[in-house]
Amino acid sequence: MARIAVVGLGALGQGIARRFLKQGHTVIGFNRTRAKAQALASEGLIVAETLGDVVPADVLINVLWDDAAVEELLLPRGEVFSNNPGLFHIAVATLSVPMVRRLAEAHRALGQSFLAAPVLGRPDDAVAGKLAVLAAGPVEALDRARPILECLGSVHHLGEDVGIASAAKIAANFLLASAVASLREATQLVNAVAGNRKQFIDIMTAALLPGPFYGRWGGVIAAHDPARPAPNPFLNGARLAEATAQFLGLTLPVAHTLARGSETPPGGRR
Repeated sequence: MARIAVVGLGALGQGIARRFLKQGHTVIGFNRTRAKAQALASEGLIVAETLGDVVPADVLINVLWDDAAVEELLLPRGEVFSNNPGLFHIAVATLSVPMVRRLAEAHRALGQSFLAAPVLGRPDDAVAGKLAVLAAGPVEALDRARPILECLGSVHHLGEDVGIASAAKIAANFLLASAVASLREATQLVNAVAGNRKQFIDIMTAALLPGPFYGRWGGVIAAHDPARPAPNPFLNGARLAEATAQFLGLTLPVAHTLARGSETPPGGRR
């Protein structure tokens, strides 16, 4: 069994750590808020007091929140990488295309392996091993990582450029942001005429938009007071999509609108 370090123990990181523990791996956990790591100690997690304590791990699973967290925690601390020549870094976090390419180059210079492998799914999917893993990097690195990644769910190799995994995850989050925004505004439109938003959502999610995502968020939207529409928790996906588009020289009008927060204001009236 592998010795795995999970860095970043938010909801998803905790789910991933629990999954590895259930599969019999030795898991070291580090989080800036120590209490989040300590919460898993009773389940077998080895709590790292400092980031340097994860160095003995064979695999580092990076579930940090964003590029800024990676800049703060991993990149300034060269010992995390350089003190473990055989370290394999797998970035499960949603990071930008430039950041994962930068990490890949840093590890390449040290003769280490790196994969970008962001995931689709919820924390409970992680615990159950039902995530979708969007992996990118060298084939030989993926072959080495596959037994670890398959603990988490289905593995999809998108290519050797690590940037494609980040782009795919950001695009997926943008789709979720767009889906919530459009379903919410369509519901506001119908509700303004007849006030029967729940019936409308039930019809849409049964006949036009079946599936767990629309079913779950349709229920959330229907349950909210029309004067206080359900919040869209995926808007950061639109912001990341717009930033990625700018980096790639593209224009994404819908992402631009959502990223600027130009949604229908509360009550559905302008």
